[in-house]
Amino acid sequence: MPRHATRFLIVAVALIAIIGVAVFSHPFSARADSYVPSAEIVGLPGNVACSTGSFDPLVQYNMPFTTRIIGSMVVDGVGEVSSYDQDVSRTDLGAYGFNNAVFNVPSGTHITMTLTTYAAVAPSTDAEYQSVLVFECGTGTLISLVSGPYSAMSTASASGPGPDMVYIPEYAVVGSFTASTPLYFDDNANAATSTVMEAGKTLWVFGINAEGTYYQVLLNGVNYWVPVGTMGPNYDEVWNGTPLPTVVVE
Repeated sequence: MPRHATRFLIVAVALIAIIGVAVFSHPFSARADSYVPSAEIVGLPGNVACSTGSFDPLVQYNMPFTTRIIGSMVVDGVGEVSSYDQDVSRTDLGAYGFNNAVFNVPSGTHITMTLTTYAAVAPSTDAEYQSVLVFECGTGTLISLVSGPYSAMSTASASGPGPDMVYIPEYAVVGSFTASTPLYFDDNANAATSTVMEAGKTLWVFGINAEGTYYQVLLNGVNYWVPVGTMGPNYDEVWNGTPLPTVVVE
């Protein structure tokens, strides 16, 4: 990765930011808090297997009154393997369960989970908000995580995939993992995802949290956190042990 290359990273995502869709740089941004009603996926499920089972992505609920929510889980090459249509009222951070999904596919197959929140209870067809997670089964690699008002989401889907620019600040450095660690969706020990970075792998490092305990890193266009003790300088011929940034980021 050339050190002095243009410091923009083109990331393929399914939505175009300029139309107002929330294309998150941080999967635990709780942006759903500002939109009522909404159910926003903020993390990968604990189970990322490629076969029959239950899958429970982490969701930020902002549904202070009872309203309709439809969940759909689609496996590439198979189709929809789990779906639910419920009336729900909750305002918390919790799991959404796609249970008894029946399939068997190779590792690396894409799985898409979609939550659509409506304006009222069933049979309302007035969709208000949508959240879409795409990941690889087996590896747990995050492909995309996008959420926003339903009108913006549907407009973006109709226009097809487009590139989103992820800015790489001048002070960012590519660091190397000194120990294997999960990626964290927030800078605390209770926020581990199922994605693990192995020792020797490298990622862009954007800075450190205010407490000095977690570095912010970039993977597939999404910002995560990792404990400071798991990363160090990258001693390849490009970075030559450049110290990791100490800029405080949120």
